[in-house]
Amino acid sequence: MPGKIQDLTRARTLLAAWESVSLRTKVTLFLTVYIAGTIAVVSGVVLHLENQRVLVEARGEADAILRDFAKTLYGRWNPLKPSPENRKSLEESGIRDQFYNKPNIAYSAFQDSKGRLLYIPRRIPTFGWILDRTTIDAVTRRKLAITGSATRTFYDEPEGAVVEYLIQIRGKNEKPMGVVRLGLREARIRHTLDESTRQTLWKLPLLIVSITLVSALIVFLLAAYLESPIRALHLRARQLLGDKGDSRDRKDSLAQLHQEFEGIEKMVQGLKQNRTELVGTISHDLRSPIQSIMGYIYFLRHGGAGPLAPEVERYLGLIDENAEHFGTFIDNVLDLVRLDRNRLQLQMVPIAVPELVQKSVDLFRPKAVKDKLKLAVAVEPDAASAVGDAGRVLQVLANLIANAMKFTPSGGTITVGAVNREDSVELFVSDSGPGIPKEKQALVFQEFYQVPDTDPARGPKGLGIGLTLCQRLIEAQGGRIWAEGEPGKGATIRFTLPRQKVSVG
Repeated sequence: MPGKIQDLTRARTLLAAWESVSLRTKVTLFLTVYIAGTIAVVSGVVLHLENQRVLVEARGEADAILRDFAKTLYGRWNPLKPSPENRKSLEESGIRDQFYNKPNIAYSAFQDSKGRLLYIPRRIPTFGWILDRTTIDAVTRRKLAITGSATRTFYDEPEGAVVEYLIQIRGKNEKPMGVVRLGLREARIRHTLDESTRQTLWKLPLLIVSITLVSALIVFLLAAYLESPIRALHLRARQLLGDKGDSRDRKDSLAQLHQEFEGIEKMVQGLKQNRTELVGTISHDLRSPIQSIMGYIYFLRHGGAGPLAPEVERYLGLIDENAEHFGTFIDNVLDLVRLDRNRLQLQMVPIAVPELVQKSVDLFRPKAVKDKLKLAVAVEPDAASAVGDAGRVLQVLANLIANAMKFTPSGGTITVGAVNREDSVELFVSDSGPGIPKEKQALVFQEFYQVPDTDPARGPKGLGIGLTLCQRLIEAQGGRIWAEGEPGKGATIRFTLPRQKVSVG
């Protein structure tokens, strides 16, 4: 048990030491080891290929000598002449020079079809016993008859293996003249191979070390370059959290940055919660005075304090309009607070879409007449029923119509309609106002965002939470909302609601 505790303590110490290493050093170590391992593997492949090259060259050289030997025999050996004359003719051709200084060749010989050795240009005494084995087995004979060549291996102690190549020679009358045999010493080839391997092994470590050092330097500089923005972000995070300590990290940058981002996230959540509570409290406290103001205005405008001069009536109308606008703003803020706290209750029931669209238009018809605007309804017959909270959908339509009337100049048209989609009903409010640039269409649903350089045709400019509330309300009912349009060609706000399933049976 004490041993296990010591192992755990040692592991914890090593882990703490590793965490204290900077990101730059970690990346450098990791990539350097990776590059060194890759180079080592490549070096092994290169060494193997070099070995294969030596073997192929040695055997290719022996094969070329064997074929030259066979070609010389074909041109100078006449079966009708005595063997001494034929051997003399071959000696005059200088055939022995082909085997001079070829230590990997153990022997070469020409024997007739009956197995008699007719000519031997090279023979190392140690391998004479192999050369004396003139009988060709059935398998080798079959290969010679089919392909004209064959290979077989003999083993000798202490010289090792000998690979023998055989080629069958036919005369000009296509009758077999005999077989040319060439023995290749594997030990000599291995000696050459070992020499090549030693030369390669002297070069490879130097190459590996050089490439690894250069790679480590490059990786270190690259890691330092990549770590700079992380350190800057790390410093900014510390400042945002109010940490005035040393910006040099005691852990690697990513780990500490992760911890700091968690702290920032908690701080943002706290601020958001505080903001929600503050906004909710302020809005609730402002609601009563606004309602009181609107009540007094109604009392005055309906003669509660006697007749009013036209100028006073006009001023009271402006005050009433702005108070109503501010009251709507407070209601929207309170709805957003309820949505943030998940306290807004929705009654999802079937909605008669045409009646709801008509009701929303009728609410604004008097104001539209006053502002010289045309309100149109365009509901497809198929878009009859959807599922949602009728009151909240009406609130969304009212927000969109009020916003459209604010930005549509006198004489313009606002169309409220609905179309049927495959699995939803799409409602829309379209106007002939200044439009929304394409790159701004997704931004209009952000809190407090207002399209720059766009002033309303009438009334005060809003605070930018109406469309935010519309988005939250529609998404809470399982739909989605988006904006369309082009500058100078009006804007359209569309949203979807789930379509009511019609049961058949």
